[in-house]
Amino acid sequence: MKSILLKISCVVAAVLFSAVLYGQQAEQSGVIRVVGSDIAGPVIKSACEKSAKDASVKASYDLQGTYPAMPKLKNGEADLGIIAVPKGNTLPEGFMCIPILHHAAIVAVNGQNPVDEMSVKQLNGIFGKKAVRIEKWEEISKSMGHLRGIQPMTTNFTDNLVVEIFKNTALGGDDIGGWVSVLRDKKEAVNVLGTGASVILIVGKATDSQRVKVLPISAGKEAGDYAFKPSNETIHNGDYPLALTFYVMFKPEKADLVKPLVKAMLSDDTAASIDAGDFYSVPKNFRKRYVLELDTLK
Repeated sequence: MKSILLKISCVVAAVLFSAVLYGQQAEQSGVIRVVGSDIAGPVIKSACEKSAKDASVKASYDLQGTYPAMPKLKNGEADLGIIAVPKGNTLPEGFMCIPILHHAAIVAVNGQNPVDEMSVKQLNGIFGKKAVRIEKWEEISKSMGHLRGIQPMTTNFTDNLVVEIFKNTALGGDDIGGWVSVLRDKKEAVNVLGTGASVILIVGKATDSQRVKVLPISAGKEAGDYAFKPSNETIHNGDYPLALTFYVMFKPEKADLVKPLVKAMLSDDTAASIDAGDFYSVPKNFRKRYVLELDTLK
């Protein structure tokens, strides 16, 4: 028995020694080990490729998700993390945390629908499985009695994290009701919305058009609470409620190593690339401030 335990201890020690040695070799070579989100991570990696190359930054990426990334950051197996932090969650202690991009659930109706805004409470009533159900547009506004019953729809779960973000922020983690139609993908969802005056749709990043109206959303439960349309600024400031923020995280002692890559992630070129897709970059004034704060780290 002692012999077996000794062998096991030797194997564990060898594995730990190899991990420490690999970490030391990686740091000495200047390669930044990046872990994190399998959703936002590839977006940032691709978006900052040019800026990172211009800065002669070397990085290796292991993007398997936020959950497996955090232990690697804590035990030193990784230098930098791209980590999702849902609204209401606290940031981990012992790390520098810088917002790097945002993802959001967008509420849209047909361009001819007279509704001007909506609250989280109303959305819960329309979509939430356990909420007191809102089925008619006239329950939203008496002036909308000419419309048929509300037709709630969502894009498919393949549309990044849109549905999960909506469930977490608008439904308090509740499931979506069985009466909600789930469409195949974002393209089909927008097409259906354009032909259905009574449809209300949860979808990824979208803009106003003749057929599509993106609604401002209020986080409050009372009538008259101010509603915000989704934008880089309202999402970053926390005013638009249906959003998820991704942070880059690193330990202070890793600052000198990761600074060049974090600056590349905060560059204008990277932001433009992020904004060209389904995510929202951090507004420029905030990115400039974060770069200045990086430069003060020793």
